[in-house]
Amino acid sequence: YAMNDIVRVVGFIDKMPLIVFVQKGNGITNITGEKLHEGQVLTALNQLQLSLAFAQILANEEKSQYEAYLEFENPPHDLKQLANQLDEAIARNNSEYAEKRNSGRLHPLIIFPLKNGTYDQIKKMGVKAGQNESQFKTILLQYASKYTIPLRNYLA
Repeated sequence: YAMNDIVRVVGFIDKMPLIVFVQKGNGITNITGEKLHEGQVLTALNQLQLSLAFAQILANEEKSQYEAYLEFENPPHDLKQLANQLDEAIARNNSEYAEKRNSGRLHPLIIFPLKNGTYDQIKKMGVKAGQNESQFKTILLQYASKYTIPLRNYLA
């Protein structure tokens, strides 16, 4: 059945492919041709070694810009510098993103800090809407135009 997963063939056992899970297939965005994958953003966030309770990255097609809504466990002192570092880390993980940023077709990523407890509120909304609490997950990378939770209501 269709699970919307991205897998990679890493070898064969006789004629049967040996596959590994890469990521869910719906965590991909494309504003200007960069084809950004959730795994690339997650790698960039991990490279910065941030202490986050929650992260939601939205592709704002109208502004040609990515928006990072982050609930910090330990808020940084300089959000603009952190936004630049995250932007650069994503560019290192995706050459098309780097190219679109360098050409100016894709504007710099911006960070919106979220209040403490935002993730808990989002999880409560999901459970109330019918998601199983023990299996609750969010999709890290989505289009802003399709994202239904008003994250700006939770800005710190």
